Amino acid sequence: MKRGLVARDDLFLQTKFTHRRGQDHRLPYDPDAPIADQVAQSLGRSFEHLGTDVIDSYVLHGPSSRAGLGPDDWAAWRAMEAIHASGRVRFLGISNVTLEQLRSLCADARVRPRFV
Repeated sequence: MKRGLVARDDLFLQTKFTHRRGQDHRLPYDPDAPIADQVAQSLGRSFEHLGTDVIDSYVLHGPSSRAGLGPDDWAAWRAMEAIHASGRVRFLGISNVTLEQLRSLCADARVRPRFV
C-alpha cells in the first residue's frame, strides 16, 4: 500500500466475490475457469486495486440461486476458506442470503462467516 495519511493498520479492507450472473462488464476473472480459480483471480484483482496483500474481510456476494446453496456456492466458499487458511484474508462473510442459506452455510462450513 502506498504511504499516505492513513496507515494500513488503521483501515479495514473488505472485498467480495460475485458469481458471474451478478457481475457487470468489469469481470475480474475468467468466466470459463473453475469456481475456485475465479475466487482466487477475483481476490488477486482486489489485491492489485487496493495495493495490499492482505484483506480483512472477503465476502461471498450472494449465493448463485435464490434457494439453498448449490455446488458453485460451496466451491466458492471452500476456495475462500483455503485463502483464509493461508492468512491472506482475516475474516469471511456472506451477503444477500436467506436465513435458510445462512443456517446451511454455518452448519457445514469449516470457517463460519463473521459478517452477514
